[in-house]
Amino acid sequence: MDGRIEMHNNAIERMFRHIAIGRRNWLHTGSHFAVENIAFMYSLLESCKLNAVNFGEYIEDILTRLMKGEKADASFLPNKYVPRPKQGQEKAA
Repeated sequence: MDGRIEMHNNAIERMFRHIAIGRRNWLHTGSHFAVENIAFMYSLLESCKLNAVNFGEYIEDILTRLMKGEKADASFLPNKYVPRPKQGQEKAA
């Protein structure tokens, strides 16, 4: 270490605080598959935060589009996500 970077970074520690708080609860997830699902959802949540995407609206839109039969592609990822207008919010031509 050259001393230019602090050993502790409070901003990063605060960012992962919710993960540390949830550890006790995750001991009782039930199965390895459930833990993988939780890890996936937290990863998706953090990706949405980094790309300034509202997580709730993102999940609702993506799941609705998948249920309607739309094929998943790169535009479904948080970094390339473009929200679709909801019913009744389309621009009048």
